[in-house]
Amino acid sequence: MMRSPLRASLALACALSLSACGGGDGEFYLGGYVQGINKGPLVLKNENNGATVTITRPGEFYFPELVEADSSYNVVVQSVPDNIASIDKCVVTQGNGKATFNINTVLVNCTINTHQLSGSITGLGNASGLELVNGADRVAVPAGATTFTMANVPEDSPYGVTVLNQPAGRSCTVVNGVGTMLKADISNVQVNCAPTAP
Repeated sequence: MMRSPLRASLALACALSLSACGGGDGEFYLGGYVQGINKGPLVLKNENNGATVTITRPGEFYFPELVEADSSYNVVVQSVPDNIASIDKCVVTQGNGKATFNINTVLVNCTINTHQLSGSITGLGNASGLELVNGADRVAVPAGATTFTMANVPEDSPYGVTVLNQPAGRSCTVVNGVGTMLKADISNVQVNCAPTAP
């Protein structure tokens, strides 16, 4: 949705001139919402007038050039950040139509490359109850395990593996558990467990 202060300024313009809010010779904003990116540059283009907009974070966007009243618009992806495999990994919906009012309904949904996050476990033995977390990802580690694997993490996103629940009779700590996912799998996280004092 369009938010203040842009919405407020458009409302004022409508109050002053009805022709600026649909029809006539008025010009209109063209924009919408981007999700699924964690960095830029994502470049969108309106093929009908050649205008471009560069986006560096998810959220609302608007082309800097206004669209002529009653003209067609067609928003496409011109280029993507280097952590997105190809242009077709950013899908535009509601990207074309005719400008008869301000447009804020273009949706761009991108899919970032992801990589595996895993590591080794030492000293767990037959103890049960160990649970690891990384953000919302929660993994129950079975007794006797010597390795673990978390859900894949998007490139250029932070990760932080911690112990949510300690296993019975053991105290476990995490080494190399915090970092940023780059362009390859991370497999050097270590969970070291030792018997607790009686």
